[in-house]
Amino acid sequence: ESAAQLRPRRGTPTALGELAAHAALRPASEADGGGAPDDLAVIGVSVDSSDVAPGELFTALPGFTRHGAEFAPEAVAAGAVAVMTDEAGARMVRASCPRTPVLVADDPRAVVGPLSAEVYGHPCTRLTTAAVTGTNGKTTTSYFVDAILAAHLGGCMVAGTVELRVGGMSVESPRTTVEAPVLQRMMALAVEEGVGAASLEASSHAIVLHRLDGTVVNVAGFTNLQRDHLDFHHTMEEYLDAKAGLFTPEHARRAVICVDDSWGAALAERVAQAGELPVDRVRAYEGDTPADWWVADAAVSLTDSATTFTLHGPDGVEIAASCPLPGLVNVQNAALALVMAIRAGVPADVAAQALATAHNIPGRMQRISQRDGTRGLTIVDFAHTPDAMELALAAVRPITPGRLIVVFGSDGDRDQGRRPMLG
Repeated sequence: ESAAQLRPRRGTPTALGELAAHAALRPASEADGGGAPDDLAVIGVSVDSSDVAPGELFTALPGFTRHGAEFAPEAVAAGAVAVMTDEAGARMVRASCPRTPVLVADDPRAVVGPLSAEVYGHPCTRLTTAAVTGTNGKTTTSYFVDAILAAHLGGCMVAGTVELRVGGMSVESPRTTVEAPVLQRMMALAVEEGVGAASLEASSHAIVLHRLDGTVVNVAGFTNLQRDHLDFHHTMEEYLDAKAGLFTPEHARRAVICVDDSWGAALAERVAQAGELPVDRVRAYEGDTPADWWVADAAVSLTDSATTFTLHGPDGVEIAASCPLPGLVNVQNAALALVMAIRAGVPADVAAQALATAHNIPGRMQRISQRDGTRGLTIVDFAHTPDAMELALAAVRPITPGRLIVVFGSDGDRDQGRRPMLG
């Protein structure tokens, strides 16, 4: 099973000429037959030659090591009716697929998102949408938001690190944020299936690489910024700049930002100073950082690992809530999810009730075995940065009466500087 299943079954074809005009594309120079026929019908978009359906436009993007145009013959054999690429890619496509129409953009990656949104009828405008970014806590927060939006609207699509899910269909996710055509067609399927909402994870790579272009969410949330991905972003300042790209009118209508760390406080101030989005500051930890919403009275239950807390908000609002996962870091994720959902239009009581039931999140403080008379509690968690490891240990120590045993590893080909820090 793969994301190939998550396509709308019905769709209105779009003329290739309309798409070219919409995205300012031009026919490849010296293309056979005078270029791409304007009336050629396009039913979908794909960026992966192994994931092309008949009638789709194949977008051949330059990659870090290879050019997508190398795979145009496979895409055409699978039914692609035209190719969109850059000049270098166009020369490759003309050599390998001389009869295939080719359209050219100077920066094809920057137009594939809006192009896909156009083909699939701008589905995000017909859903209640939320996207969360940050180093740690994206998945947990997105699942909390999923549970709340589903309780309010009867269903919610999920696209993140763990899975791609629309209605009763779920497949393993290839990355935190899928390429723009996959995201747009998933949302189009959600509209078709009557699923009213979408909860998305937004990675810094995805923001920089335009995977979210063409999508404007109702609410964008920020968890925290910790050491990660410095092989890609080089400095923490560049890393924050990448995250900040989500909190613009091109991608969001309002912002909800956790200000428990200095990076979040700086981001909130940046968004507020820009004056383009309303911003809510959320604080889960004790401190004097100014916040619109703050947590008080957090208390851990040793019996079921839940943490009760009170979320205070503007105009004297008080919400009694229960986070179903242990640790103050998950209270932080829960508080962020509550405010995001409330700003997306969910009544506070509905949001708090739904949050309390959202305990089955794969790989996020996930209980694999329960504590009994002969064995201890076993938990799997995705903690993969030094800060996340420290917070995970701090979360489970209070609910562990005996020894606390840790087995951990680190993913390869990524920021290797964090490995000794994890140890």
